[in-house]
Amino acid sequence: MKLLQITFFIFFSINTMAQSDLEKHFAVPQPYTNTDKEVTKKVKKKRVYIYDDVDIKPYYNDGMEAFYKLLTEKILLPKGTRSKASSLEMFISFILDKKGRIGSVSCLFIQYSSNEENELKTAIITKMKKMPNWIPGKVNGQPVRVKVTIPYSLPINN
Repeated sequence: MKLLQITFFIFFSINTMAQSDLEKHFAVPQPYTNTDKEVTKKVKKKRVYIYDDVDIKPYYNDGMEAFYKLLTEKILLPKGTRSKASSLEMFISFILDKKGRIGSVSCLFIQYSSNEENELKTAIITKMKKMPNWIPGKVNGQPVRVKVTIPYSLPINN
């Protein structure tokens, strides 16, 4: 009888230990919820996020093709620009605020240097500031300020 009790004791001990070990290694993780106060504290009001660091990236409502078309329309080019190149390649950087408005615009030309460069930058920056609002980027479901850099090729009709 003692042997039977010892056998049952060992059997139940092994069985209990095996089950607890299985739960550690094979338990189904709980889904992540975004209700923690700790997570929402990470969104800083004045921080400017980089485009790739946001959960939902900002975008132009009508698509980038429509944005480029609208940007290209009616840019006043300085005199002498038309004779220098058939198109101007550049990067345009800007910050979208929480409402999707464009601000802090800068322009970097690729392989273009001319006396008219500052005038051309001013023309592009002026046009960018008049562009319609974008849909803002979001972090943890909250709209945030995002720095966006886009490549742009301005066709010049001779």
